[in-house]
Amino acid sequence: MYLKKFIIFILIAILLGLPSKSFAHVLLTDQSIGAVMHINPDDDPIVGRLSSFFFDFKDKTGKFDPTQCDCKFQIIENNMLIYSQPLFSNNQTPGLSNTSAFYTFPKKDIYSIRITGKPLASNLFQPFTLKYDLRVSRVVSATSSKLKTSQPSVTAIIVITLALIVIIFSIFKNSRNKNKDKEVKNEKKINISN
Repeated sequence: MYLKKFIIFILIAILLGLPSKSFAHVLLTDQSIGAVMHINPDDDPIVGRLSSFFFDFKDKTGKFDPTQCDCKFQIIENNMLIYSQPLFSNNQTPGLSNTSAFYTFPKKDIYSIRITGKPLASNLFQPFTLKYDLRVSRVVSATSSKLKTSQPSVTAIIVITLALIVIIFSIFKNSRNKNKDKEVKNEKKINISN
């Protein structure tokens, strides 16, 4: 009974001790127009690797139409525009939730991601500017061609090892107690028969 409770406790401790990835989607807004931005890989770009930006637009007024927008995706470093592309150029059927852009960051730095939008005709929707500062600090070493993201943490290894030791010790102790109980019962039988 105690062993089962203890094993359940250890399993819960192991699950709580395992590292988990977190993903941060950023909400950018300008008055009635906003967008949720997601960046691959893991919302944390890697220097020298292609990063994918995905946007899901929202418009409180319901007037925003991507096909009627002169929208731009821009990357700024040290107040200088280093990259610009039409925002909806990667999509043949632009929509509010299928927008993407791609860029490879050349070095560690703080970059500004800026999305601008102007209607192609007046009064279709409000012009907007969405801006987000992004720190690019992850690099892949020259000796490693693959990014290692699935390594178990030291804490997880320690917790699992300790749990296994405790379980093995508990099983050993439990079997010794059963053997002692059998010996005591056998002694009592021998004493009663004499």
